[in-house]
Amino acid sequence: MMNNKYTREFLKLVQENPELEIIPMVDSDVVAEDGYNWWFASFGSSAVNGCCKIRFNKDEPEQLVFCDDTEDYEEHLRDVLWDEDDELSDDEVDKRVEEVISKIEWTNVIVVSISTPEY
Repeated sequence: MMNNKYTREFLKLVQENPELEIIPMVDSDVVAEDGYNWWFASFGSSAVNGCCKIRFNKDEPEQLVFCDDTEDYEEHLRDVLWDEDDELSDDEVDKRVEEVISKIEWTNVIVVSISTPEY
């Protein structure tokens, strides 16, 4: 009924990295409504990944950003830099964005995908 391959993969990562926090990433297809129900789901793939919490705007909560998916944060930084100094060239903005991203201290976590069940 379930794909034990993903469960074994996840358990192996936990055993090899017991000090790492586990971050479940739940596919929006799993929870299809606003009710107060329990939902049946399955383990999908899992991996060790770097992440950090970033506040995009001072009036908003922090967001979790993964080191292999910084596109939204990079776009936000470009917007901020252009708002601060509209005389910067695209290359100068890209260089500053790369500098900011390179200085982030990433924390490794185990990310496990939670997806719709495979019957």
